[in-house]
Amino acid sequence: MMKSMLRRFVKKEGFKDMSSLQLVRLDVSDKQSWVNLKEVNMGLGAESLLKELQKQKKIGELTALEFRKDCVKVMCTITQKVQEKCPVKYPVVRQVACLDPSIMMSDPDWCKSNMTKLVQSFLQAQQLSGGVSAGDVIIQQFNKFLSVENESLFSYKPTETRLDIFLHGVLGQRDELWSFARNCFSCPMGRQQWREDSPLIKKWRPAICRRRQWSVID
Repeated sequence: MMKSMLRRFVKKEGFKDMSSLQLVRLDVSDKQSWVNLKEVNMGLGAESLLKELQKQKKIGELTALEFRKDCVKVMCTITQKVQEKCPVKYPVVRQVACLDPSIMMSDPDWCKSNMTKLVQSFLQAQQLSGGVSAGDVIIQQFNKFLSVENESLFSYKPTETRLDIFLHGVLGQRDELWSFARNCFSCPMGRQQWREDSPLIKKWRPAICRRRQWSVID
């Protein structure tokens, strides 16, 4: 969605090879990154109407350029709103992606590292029952799971099985790890520690499923 909007008014070289996090942090208000006003993609309807008005001499070239400039400002504002609400800018969302089976298979070391960071995030927010000792057990169980039983991850089909149901099947014997994973999907809302991040918590579950589209981000 964001790239589709950016293609309308930002030079391609300005965002072509950017990761998701870089896109979220991109300064779209920088006029140096904008395309020439005559190249702005306003959509077929707007383009047709603008050309028709110019053909009928109801508006001049200057008015048309001003209109295009206003369109860019609107698209810039919309993009900034999307960036502001995008969950990927929060570290905890990127960390919880370590529970994505496809990432666990393709990059287990990244998942181990981010599981540690995720546990630390819960500890800092006082959301982990059992404290540090429980966190150590969770990390140990997760690392062992990736080391000896990752073949079970190949059976995951996101279009057929919910992620939490699948993880319950493969993690169910590891009580502490499964309990923690379950809490990641249903973190309580409204508590002071999480209030700042409350919009992203609502999106944790779909964010994990979308993780395979993101670049690996520390």
